[in-house]
Amino acid sequence: MVMKWYEIMQMDKTHPIQNRSGVEKLPEDILRVAYEEYADSGHGGDQSFERICERGGFGWFEIVTLLYRRVLRLDLRLVEENKW
Repeated sequence: MVMKWYEIMQMDKTHPIQNRSGVEKLPEDILRVAYEEYADSGHGGDQSFERICERGGFGWFEIVTLLYRRVLRLDLRLVEENKW
């Protein structure tokens, strides 16, 4: 089942992200996708998802970069499978 953006943003379980203007939070599902990309790029052995959250979470730029890489990888996979 695909969730709409407003359903994701209403989820209760959130975790901190690093931000210059103070602590903000994002839904866990979004942050776990970013973490999966982080782990897939060879950094997963460094810290667990939970440890990253304990240390204040990813920064905004890291989250955007990791999610962008995920989108590129998914797009490339679709092209390779001739589904694009």
